[in-house]
Amino acid sequence: TNWDSIFTFNNWGMTDLDKNSDNVFFAVGGSGKIYKSTSYGYDWDTIPSVTNKYLSEIIFFDNQNGCIVGDDGIILRTSDNGNTWTIIQSATTDRLYALDFFDSMNGVAVGQDNYLSQENTILKTTDGGLK
Repeated sequence: TNWDSIFTFNNWGMTDLDKNSDNVFFAVGGSGKIYKSTSYGYDWDTIPSVTNKYLSEIIFFDNQNGCIVGDDGIILRTSDNGNTWTIIQSATTDRLYALDFFDSMNGVAVGQDNYLSQENTILKTTDGGLK
């Protein structure tokens, strides 16, 4: 088994990848970059972003609904297959590194004030992060 290089991004590093259906992938990274592939990862299109913040992780619950977290407590939400994203206010300005959901409504996100700090943040939602 081997890995073949099929695409190169010419900007800030990509930090996470998720798929929301059999052939649709999303990647996120620095400067608010969001990319979408509908070709099993062979070709990628830039999705308009509502932020220029560093984005750490992306997760989809199904083929329409997903979330992204990143710097300054930013949380983005989509309900249209990742074509548009909306900023959701969070209860922190810490960098959020990761999130996971038990189902489409109940989830958690984790973060940290800065690289040197030992103050960590855990956020919880019971409404899908919509408010």
